Amino acid sequence: MRVRNIINQLFRRGSQQLTAAKCTPSLTELYRQEDLETLDAHLSTTTTTTTNNNNLDLDLDERVSTHVLQQTVQILAQLQSNRGCDHQLSVQDSLVGENSGDGLFLHKGTRQPGNVVALYPGTAVYHEELAFFGGVHHMFQEEEMDWFIHRADGVLIDGLGKTHALNAIGGGGALGSSDGGDVEGGALAEVMEKLTRLQKHGTLCAQEPRAIPFASAHKANHPPKGVPANVVAVAIDYDFNAMDANLFPYIPIRHAILPNVLCEHGIAFVASRVIEAGDEIYLDYATSEESRPVWYKEAARVRGEGGGGTGTAQ
Repeated sequence: MRVRNIINQLFRRGSQQLTAAKCTPSLTELYRQEDLETLDAHLSTTTTTTTNNNNLDLDLDERVSTHVLQQTVQILAQLQSNRGCDHQLSVQDSLVGENSGDGLFLHKGTRQPGNVVALYPGTAVYHEELAFFGGVHHMFQEEEMDWFIHRADGVLIDGLGKTHALNAIGGGGALGSSDGGDVEGGALAEVMEKLTRLQKHGTLCAQEPRAIPFASAHKANHPPKGVPANVVAVAIDYDFNAMDANLFPYIPIRHAILPNVLCEHGIAFVASRVIEAGDEIYLDYATSEESRPVWYKEAARVRGEGGGGTGTAQ
């Protein structure tokens, strides 16, 4: 299904809104908080990764992200060493209908709540570039934004993996029309400093990323009416200094302007319910009411662990 850019609120920190004075959290933020709490409960009791006791001192988002990152690195290590993985994915015609196109399915194995299911691939644009070039609508045409997903820290990941020359971005936007003013000059300096630092100190990958069988999260659809989602998107941050360099070719995120530089900011889809072989992978796009396309149907909500397939809505 197209219009992946509708999930631009996916990684807003619900906890910040919940504690803010005179601020009523939106339904989307409450759902996000509920999903993270459910994942945290499963991860803290069933994870087989090495858990640092300091994780208990982290806030909810960081704690979930830490567990998910540990699992992700283990999956990359299994791929690198040609060891078999516990599950396989496939891309087939979606069961959603309404001209939904491709869908992502669990082809083999079972994923329990808290298990990493898929990684989101593509190229990343950092918040400095987005801010300088006037936002995504100045940098991209509407039809180029179908597989965008945004993180709360301002990183945008394009599932189509587009790359961009610095002097061509914006199509007459801020860079092309700059008059050398202090504000634009300062913003340009910040962007160039970031890119120079990445080019000099970033983690380079001279070869193209491997065809990673789990880097297909961008194919996951929003569930049809009455069906709950079975995965939650979790932001993860790779620690390249602590990782085995042999795993770098298996990381599916590059910088959009410097495609030979790995992006440390990724996204993993984690099972929120039991997913059986043959089930389609569904992510709640959680769009705001003012931005919902005509095909959008509110995803059903299921508290606690559900079964495979459609489960029971509540």
